[in-house]
Amino acid sequence: MRCLRTERMVAIFADSRGRLLSRELVAEGGVGQLRLSLRRIFSQALKRDAHRMILAHNHPSGSSRPSDADVANTLRLQAFAQSLGISLDDHLIIGRDDISSMRGLGLLS
Repeated sequence: MRCLRTERMVAIFADSRGRLLSRELVAEGGVGQLRLSLRRIFSQALKRDAHRMILAHNHPSGSSRPSDADVANTLRLQAFAQSLGISLDDHLIIGRDDISSMRGLGLLS
């Protein structure tokens, strides 16, 4: 995902014990933003009976620093996931040279 010229988001879905169920492309966008659809992300999670998930998306700019929009969208996704009984374990931002973890940065509760 480091070398892509447009943003893409994948979701890794897991069962309650953290065992991998599936990895799915759940959003695509342009150079500077994703077109997120709660319906697309969570229909995939529910279809697989996922209890946990990790999101990851790339920044074509090369920076792994979460934008304000990334943080706001992640908090919205986390709240929706919790309402469905799904744990959003992390959201990773993939830059050219490194990866940022929103949980590691203290941006997820």
